[in-house]
Amino acid sequence: MFFHHYSQGQCCGLIDLMREYQNLKSTVSQVLESASSVIVTRTTIKDQEDLKWAVSKHESAKNEMNCKQKELDNFTSKGKHLLSELKKVHSSDFALVKTDMEGTVDKWLDVSEKIEESIDRLRGGLSIWEDVLSSKDEIEGWSNNSLPQLSENINNLNNSHKTEEFLREFESEVKNKALKLEELHSKVNTLKELTKNPETPPDLQFIEADLRQKLEHAKEITEEAKGTLKDFTAQSTQVEKFIDDITAWLARVEESLRSCAQAETCEGLRKVKDIQKELQSQQSNISSTQENLNSLCRKYHSVELESLGRAMTGLIKKQEAASQLCSKTQASLQDSLEKHFNGEL
Repeated sequence: MFFHHYSQGQCCGLIDLMREYQNLKSTVSQVLESASSVIVTRTTIKDQEDLKWAVSKHESAKNEMNCKQKELDNFTSKGKHLLSELKKVHSSDFALVKTDMEGTVDKWLDVSEKIEESIDRLRGGLSIWEDVLSSKDEIEGWSNNSLPQLSENINNLNNSHKTEEFLREFESEVKNKALKLEELHSKVNTLKELTKNPETPPDLQFIEADLRQKLEHAKEITEEAKGTLKDFTAQSTQVEKFIDDITAWLARVEESLRSCAQAETCEGLRKVKDIQKELQSQQSNISSTQENLNSLCRKYHSVELESLGRAMTGLIKKQEAASQLCSKTQASLQDSLEKHFNGEL
């Protein structure tokens, strides 16, 4: 290794230096080997605990390297000392030792950088996992709270306008949560990239599938509720319009009957008889509407239908009153016209 004409003392000194250098290199290499094995071992991430374990393993490797930094400094210092001694004796080993020392230091820096990068990635994955769990809690909380409320509103249609408003908000929230779920899916893909895992962790697969099922159920319930509300509104509006129309018509009938009674003409009597036929004709319409309302009440529990029921009862009474007035008016007119006719004779 060294030129023969250098003193034995110089040779022994260099051999001791070389031995110390190799011993320090061996210590540094062991640290590097241990740290490198952490980087190359790919952790299969099944759940959040696996990810936490991977972060912890990388952090331990980082701490180990930080603790052994003194060994690296000693190795570098010893290497520089050895190089200066080799330079003095013009040893051909100078270049080899220099390359070896620089290579070891470079590897240390490279491994340290990779561990830091892995920790950042895995922590990023852990943060995303927390986000996913938070989104899961939000969607589940909304589903557990809002679905029973919607069912309650639809089963007790006490205020159809309020229910319609709630349904609009609910539908908007379903769309909002669907977007949230797409964000969650995107985050899961990012997490797979960060953890360098081609497969979606089973825990996250389950969460995503479960939330999709909940949202699909919410969409189905929304459509059912819209159908129920549409049917209820259409039928109750039809009954309400019928009551309003017939109430207005009966008011006009009563007015006509009074006019006919005052006029006391044959034309008036004919008109009263026509009104009687119309009242009889409307009787069947009122009966069928009453039946529709009864069937609606059996189908839906609603305070609104109770008030329609009261209005319907009022209409039937008005119709009966109009029929009685018609019969009285007809009898009175016939009597009056007969007297008038007999008087003329």
